[in-house]
Amino acid sequence: QMKVVHTHHGMIGYPTPPPVQYPRFVGVSKGHALMISNRLRIPARYVYNGIKLPPAGDYKRGNYLLSLNRIAPEKGIHDLIDVAMDTRTPLVIAGDDTHISDHKYARDINKRCVDSNGLVTYLGLVDNGTKEQLLKECLAIVGAPLPDYFEVFGLYAVEGLAYGKPALVTANGGLKEIVEHGKSGFICKTPAAMKDVINGKMLDQIRAEDCRKRAEVFSRE
Repeated sequence: QMKVVHTHHGMIGYPTPPPVQYPRFVGVSKGHALMISNRLRIPARYVYNGIKLPPAGDYKRGNYLLSLNRIAPEKGIHDLIDVAMDTRTPLVIAGDDTHISDHKYARDINKRCVDSNGLVTYLGLVDNGTKEQLLKECLAIVGAPLPDYFEVFGLYAVEGLAYGKPALVTANGGLKEIVEHGKSGFICKTPAAMKDVINGKMLDQIRAEDCRKRAEVFSRE
């Protein structure tokens, strides 16, 4: 008899568990496992997404925020542009804009970047080398998934922390488990609250060593 463990990396789109005697589901965060349990009414456990940690180093803090996420409406990229524009803080937007369902949204985001007079830069899908360089040189990693979307983990936050960069995110799903508020970044109720963190120069209070130490919890090893 074959035994199967199913690790689910997204929203559950069906209301009942599979027709097996003992279904076993594994989420990628505590909140994700709870969501699965509540929806399917079966026990679910979690295993965090692990990353291969880059070598520890003295990575400099640049002046730009980095959005490293799929270019999709639910990821709140448009809200991040508002944050950047209102605080006059450079923002770089990188992420998959090919395997997406709403290409018009990606075009609209790109146009807003073009119209920002150089404050916001749109890169779209980048290779690993470019991604690593962006992480090494950014000020902070940012994410603002919409309230009606459940961010099951937030791999980008861990990747930023691994390079000693604070994570500035909204309180959504796995992000609330990754970021230690006030120590490895800031968890904000709304994108508007992110502006207060930036304007108050609160990111300068976060130590790179604390960010790296937090990332080590999510080491693949």
